[in-house]
Amino acid sequence: MGIILSILIPTVVFMIISFLLPGFKVTGSKLNYVWLTIGYALLMTVSKLFLVTPIVGLLRIVVGWIPLLGSVITGVAGFLATFILSMIMLKVMDSVMSSFKMEGNYTVLKASSLLALAGFAGAMV
Repeated sequence: MGIILSILIPTVVFMIISFLLPGFKVTGSKLNYVWLTIGYALLMTVSKLFLVTPIVGLLRIVVGWIPLLGSVITGVAGFLATFILSMIMLKVMDSVMSSFKMEGNYTVLKASSLLALAGFAGAMV
């Protein structure tokens, strides 16, 4: 049940983003949203494991000793690293999938913002 929800919820988020952003298009069947979700999730998981986690860990060692400010700095750095990776992964998925197209870098920025907002909202629940 957990794996179904972990695929279903981001798929719905991608559907909402494609509805809200005119330059974010997934053509063909609705199953292409699922493939987009799976590919995006795999790329983000590998990227977070090998890029974000070491960067945030190193930053936590360097500034983690500062009360309150260390936590804020590492949290913001983790969010920014994930946000930038999200933009890169969307561009990669755009070039790899023939059924997924984004028009312009501003669309990538807006889509990454909506994904970040959805991820933040999901973490709050």
